[in-house]
Amino acid sequence: MPPLVRPRTQASLAERNNRRQRTQAIEKSATDNPPSSPTADDVRRALQAQTAPSKKKVKSICTCFGLNRYIYVLTVLYSFSIIVNTKAIRCVVYPTSNITFHSLIKHSRMFDATKESAGPKTATLMFDPREKPIYGAFKQALFRRLNEAVLGRSASVVIKQCWYPTNVVGNRAVHDNHTQITKLTGEINCLRWASALMRLVYDFIDSFTKEHGPPPFEIPSMQFVKSGLAIAEDIRDTFLLEEVINDTTDGNFVKYIGNGSVEPFDFLEGDDIHRGKFLSFCQHVQYIKTKQFAFVGDFQGKKVNLVCNVNDLFLISGRQHLLTDPQLITSS
Repeated sequence: MPPLVRPRTQASLAERNNRRQRTQAIEKSATDNPPSSPTADDVRRALQAQTAPSKKKVKSICTCFGLNRYIYVLTVLYSFSIIVNTKAIRCVVYPTSNITFHSLIKHSRMFDATKESAGPKTATLMFDPREKPIYGAFKQALFRRLNEAVLGRSASVVIKQCWYPTNVVGNRAVHDNHTQITKLTGEINCLRWASALMRLVYDFIDSFTKEHGPPPFEIPSMQFVKSGLAIAEDIRDTFLLEEVINDTTDGNFVKYIGNGSVEPFDFLEGDDIHRGKFLSFCQHVQYIKTKQFAFVGDFQGKKVNLVCNVNDLFLISGRQHLLTDPQLITSS
């Protein structure tokens, strides 16, 4: 009678041992602590410091700007060569500064979007007032354009504001300016931490591949959108600005992992399966590197073209996966 279990060959045993050694090497590299590595207490302290801005701070931001008034301009739509009525708002923009995970831990304090920024910068936000917003669970989004590139390489941005349901069924209204600053500061801070934790993963990958060589598969290039707080000079209104991830261009918008599970969604297909598994790996590294205190959840985004300007010609220089609207899962 033939055996019920096929005996392992020498080759299969060797392959199994190699996989085990690679796994042990990854886990050892992730848990190895250089002299400057933060302790568990350091990480806990930094996470607990991430509180909402005080009422005094929000009030000081709101009183920095003048009286309410709109600026109306006529702009030329170059692609169609017609003139349309367009609304323009002069804004002070505070682009979020790039920061490393170790800097977040070292400077553990309440986040201030106006002070911890690569700004301020003055820009004009132009838009068609007839455009209808796209509504999410608690934010609305509108596609806009600045008079110059402030976030990344493009002047196109998406502006977001937090909304709440009104007494009329189906109607929504945006929060007052004080509430917007409080809520949007939290959103920007979450993006800031998520970006730092993603860079932490890629730093780990770079260090590991230098010692052990590259893996036999492609490592996806993924990062979170650049963001910033924008405050209108004349209307005392506040927006969250983000790099554009537009559903009408490039590929499909994909939700890889939700915030209720660390497993990629079952409906992923093709290369999205590989990216979902990679993001699950990112969570594993983040969890270890933060001493089991935090990792990023709710991974979603899409592949976009990277455009560069060469002698006034806009050329596609590559493709990258931009992520947005993360959640920071913590045990602090």
